[in-house]
Amino acid sequence: MSGDNKGEEQINHPNHYGGDTTYEAIKVIMAWGAGFCDGNALKYIARWRDVDGVKDLEKAVWYLNWLIASLKAKTALVHGGLVAQQCADEDVQVKNPDVLVVPGASNRVFQDILAERIAQDEQWGGPEHDDNHAFHEWITFIRKQLTECNRTTARRAGFRKYMIRVAALAIAAIESQDRYDSGTSR
Repeated sequence: MSGDNKGEEQINHPNHYGGDTTYEAIKVIMAWGAGFCDGNALKYIARWRDVDGVKDLEKAVWYLNWLIASLKAKTALVHGGLVAQQCADEDVQVKNPDVLVVPGASNRVFQDILAERIAQDEQWGGPEHDDNHAFHEWITFIRKQLTECNRTTARRAGFRKYMIRVAALAIAAIESQDRYDSGTSR
């Protein structure tokens, strides 16, 4: 096997995810039709012995706990204190101010925003990173995504992806502002 093929195998079929076998993590996840949380849990379980040990198992548990909580509460999005719940009954009385009831809302939209927020936190470092930005920087980040969307999308092909990013950035900005206002900024 040449050096190029070995590097390609580490990208396409890394050993810590089962290599190019029937039981490769991505193949199992796709075959089972796993969603974001259960798919990530499977991924971390598959690699724990070869990558981050107990830390990977803790990540798997975190995703499973989130999935269990969301199923129990029938929530579509739980992140940083925000809970969005699909609800067909517009007359629902909500006593908890942290619960946002969205009548007839699509769970897929909220799941996708949550997935993007988690990806952003993993990439940039979460609240520790977010709280270093001033409000005008958040506006710039969102404006850049909108500009890129306008520049690159043809016939709405990538429009949804960019709007999910913008929504996730807006939530991050609001959460950061809320921490600042409450004096709990990091």
